[in-house]
Amino acid sequence: MVNLDMVGRLTNRALTVGGSGTSGAWAGLLSRHNADSALALQLNPDGFGPSDHAAFYGKDIPVLFFFTGVHGDYHSPADDADLLNYDGLEQVARFAHAVAADIIQGTEKPAFVRVQSQPGAMGGDSRGFAVTLGIVPDYSESSSGMKISGVRANGAAEKAGLKTGERHRGARGEEDPLDLRLYGDSGRAEGWRRGGRRRPAGRKPMSFKATMEKRR
Repeated sequence: MVNLDMVGRLTNRALTVGGSGTSGAWAGLLSRHNADSALALQLNPDGFGPSDHAAFYGKDIPVLFFFTGVHGDYHSPADDADLLNYDGLEQVARFAHAVAADIIQGTEKPAFVRVQSQPGAMGGDSRGFAVTLGIVPDYSESSSGMKISGVRANGAAEKAGLKTGERHRGARGEEDPLDLRLYGDSGRAEGWRRGGRRRPAGRKPMSFKATMEKRR
């Protein structure tokens, strides 16, 4: 899965590539298509991160996440079209197209690799969020509670016993599907230490407590 999210502010040729360790094929592929070093690639092996590719990684699918970094205008009315680096955007798009075309035309399916990750491993890619619970919500689910589609290894959720496929109620037991979703991997509430209720498949509801961890 190739994901381009926030690639309009290329600065000093720096392009972060998340998920670079999720397939053994990625290192050579990225190097080959950047042989002229036109882009200063900053490789991050972790397949989890604050964008759409995380759910695919949670399903054991190799991912690549192209990202030109956070900026002071992110999620604000000031983030306007005249601030985009259009030449840089074209450069990133051409690079991503070449990589994706190579994958599509390949004779073998890229093998998946599970990366041993740590909370906050995406560093600057975390978009300024202070803490993380370490889950990937299933955004396709609109019924009561929140279904988990992925759990970050060694993260707060895994330490609390949360598992992929479980459906959770909110921090105070309510059925609001957004309650935990907002605090899943976004970490908008620093020091959030509430618990909740979960219903593992075929089992009675159980309570859990998890302490969100500071991103590093």
